[in-house]
Amino acid sequence: MKTNKPLLLTLALIVLGCYSAFAQDGRFDIVLGGGYYSTPSMKPVDGGAVLNGEFEYHHKKRWSFAAGILTTQYHYRMEESSVSTLSGIPINRASELQSNFLVKYKVLAEGPVSVQVGAGAGLITMGKNTEIRTPNSSSYYWTSNTDLGFPLVAEAYVKLTNHFLVGVKLGSFIFPDYPIVGNNASFQVRYRL
Repeated sequence: MKTNKPLLLTLALIVLGCYSAFAQDGRFDIVLGGGYYSTPSMKPVDGGAVLNGEFEYHHKKRWSFAAGILTTQYHYRMEESSVSTLSGIPINRASELQSNFLVKYKVLAEGPVSVQVGAGAGLITMGKNTEIRTPNSSSYYWTSNTDLGFPLVAEAYVKLTNHFLVGVKLGSFIFPDYPIVGNNASFQVRYRL
């Protein structure tokens, strides 16, 4: 999978800036997660695994800000016949790299369980391995494009210790011109500084 180094560097600088500006007053979480990803935009055959990371600053009791990144690979249906198949269905491989900034609100903040929802803006780099067929062979080339989109999340987590929390996250990434690009569900481990 190809990575977008300028995008990762920009995200890292935003996270460090947020941390230096806010960390002395509130709580700061480092979040790692993994789970399942599917996308209706690429005629999915088989969803893929998703890995995500996030830095979240709890500004007030109910409000927090987060910067995150998500990466996945999955298979999708081809419009034409393909040498590669999954259960007889012509397929190809694609990947996504999402970086985002979210504002989150805790719907449930009291007790052992916290539930929060969030929305924001971010960049999504979508790449796909496209097959070129000739009469004697087939070959592949990688294409990618980056676009602006809007992530939505819902999370629930429970406190295990003063520093460790575990939970689940449901998310979608929406384009203005195509309603839903991707959906993901993942388990999360949080470390609270």
